Amino acid sequence: MKRTILAVSIGVFAVGFAWAHSGATGIVKERMMAMKEIAAATKSIAQQDWGNVEAARVEIKKNAEVLNKHASEIVALFPQGSIKGPSEAIPAIWERPEEFQRIVTVLETASAQLADVGVIASSKSDIEPVFQQIAGTCKGCHQDFRQKK
Repeated sequence: MKRTILAVSIGVFAVGFAWAHSGATGIVKERMMAMKEIAAATKSIAQQDWGNVEAARVEIKKNAEVLNKHASEIVALFPQGSIKGPSEAIPAIWERPEEFQRIVTVLETASAQLADVGVIASSKSDIEPVFQQIAGTCKGCHQDFRQKK
């Protein structure tokens, strides 16, 4: 059930993202591209085939590192006033910066943990707790800091 909900959420995000992307420039386009890569990495992790454990470990680590790289850049991708254009960001990002930063910090920490756990994991259940933290940060941020669809 959780896997289905996550897959549907990622799919809806991707469709909405493609529409919102049109006309984006500058920092807004940069952050949209980063979010697209975050969505792709998250989807890849969620759908990882554990039939070949070594290959799964490599993919989990690679995608966790993509998440971590972008997590470390997210706050800088939302400078004050970058709400114009096709951005889906809402003023709450700048009105509640500590809360936004807290979510980003959890994403950064959890993605680093996933990269570490992923290299020793032998099944999806080994990465599930930390992956759920990551998915929770995406959901929480979209819920509180993104325009409702």
